[in-house]
Amino acid sequence: MSEEVDIIEPDEARAILDQAMAPYLEADWRLLDYDDYTAHLIKGARNLYIRVGWLGEVEVKEAALDATQTNGRLVAWVLLIAMLLVVFALAAALGLLP
Repeated sequence: MSEEVDIIEPDEARAILDQAMAPYLEADWRLLDYDDYTAHLIKGARNLYIRVGWLGEVEVKEAALDATQTNGRLVAWVLLIAMLLVVFALAAALGLLP
């Protein structure tokens, strides 16, 4: 005879997830992605993945930034510096800088 498994509802999973995330959010982790069963947080160069299983168990996994995130940060900094140089060049060309 097989037992029937009670799968938790999305509302219950979200409540469990909120409770599991609370200490991390208080410790200045930033929330990047969030749904009923999973959350992705980031702090500095660390990722934190919190998952609530169908039976209500909580799994927390911490990892370093992946290559895509590191490259994305580098591209953002390069674009920021390039835009600042363009703005200063335009301001100098227009005579707005002394």
